[in-house]
Amino acid sequence: MRLSCSAAFFTSKQQRWEFVARFLGNLKVHKTWQQCANRWNRLWKPFKIIHAYESNALAKNVSYWKLSPSERVDNRLPHNFSIKFYEVLKKNFFTDKTADT
Repeated sequence: MRLSCSAAFFTSKQQRWEFVARFLGNLKVHKTWQQCANRWNRLWKPFKIIHAYESNALAKNVSYWKLSPSERVDNRLPHNFSIKFYEVLKKNFFTDKTADT
């Protein structure tokens, strides 16, 4: 699915999410394109915040995953994001722009 979802394939974001909704419908998971887009945004935004924090965590020596929920809130970080979701998003959807340099 990742290859067929390339940005050049779709002329609008709505088309992309309609494709995802149809794909899910074929799996008997019935969602609208808006539900798919909203869910993605609810996952992607905290992922980017956590990834930025983790990128700087080496200097701080404190990983996001070792912080308590209250410490996460104090640092303006998402307080309950799953490490499993983080790893999947990082592996499948995140391109490290610094790796090219």
